[in-house]
Amino acid sequence: MGDTLVEEKLFMPDGMNSGINSEFLPDTQYVNSMNTVCRGGMPQTRPGYTTLLGLPCGQPQFITLFKPTQNRTFLVFGVNGLVYKSEAPFKKYDLIDNIKFSSRAKFIAWERTVQSSFIDETGQFRFLNRTKNVLIMQDGLGPPAFWDGTESGHLLTEDAQGCGEDGTFTPKGLWMAWVGNRLWVSRDNQVFASDFGNPFRFTEKLYLAEGRSFYMPEDVTGMVKPTAD
Repeated sequence: MGDTLVEEKLFMPDGMNSGINSEFLPDTQYVNSMNTVCRGGMPQTRPGYTTLLGLPCGQPQFITLFKPTQNRTFLVFGVNGLVYKSEAPFKKYDLIDNIKFSSRAKFIAWERTVQSSFIDETGQFRFLNRTKNVLIMQDGLGPPAFWDGTESGHLLTEDAQGCGEDGTFTPKGLWMAWVGNRLWVSRDNQVFASDFGNPFRFTEKLYLAEGRSFYMPEDVTGMVKPTAD
């Protein structure tokens, strides 16, 4: 067996490059490395990790950080259709009441929103005295759900029967984005836009000058917030 050639070099600002033969690499790159990082051009051992929190047994469906209005940050996650919360520093978790998604759902989509307006019992548009952070969740199979740090539950949808409603509540869908102070919800090839400042109501369908939704050429498979100019 031939001798192994080892050259010590502490500064490699160009990091790893496995795309070309190692004979052609400059002195500022290395061909491959396991369990290392190259921060600031200095190859070093990858930092270790510890378990933050053990989740319930079952199929994980989503996890995110959420900070209710004037409250501490929570880790919110879904397993087997149930949604849990864990308050910082994340040592234990509790079930969020009144929410039950399908255990068959591959994942649950979520979006952090801010409610600043509402429609009262007489149908009048009103502003809240204080804005409220709301986490909206969907599994694409059943009605959407919400949690604001205090209240939680599933929402009426436009296909609710026998409720005497006008069908302007948050539509059932999957991918969502909170952009322009509105909640955008996708379902198949449709995209719905909420009222301004209210992720719970979608009343554009009631106005002749507006449309029920936008139609995409194909089914929507994801939504992201645009980069600000």
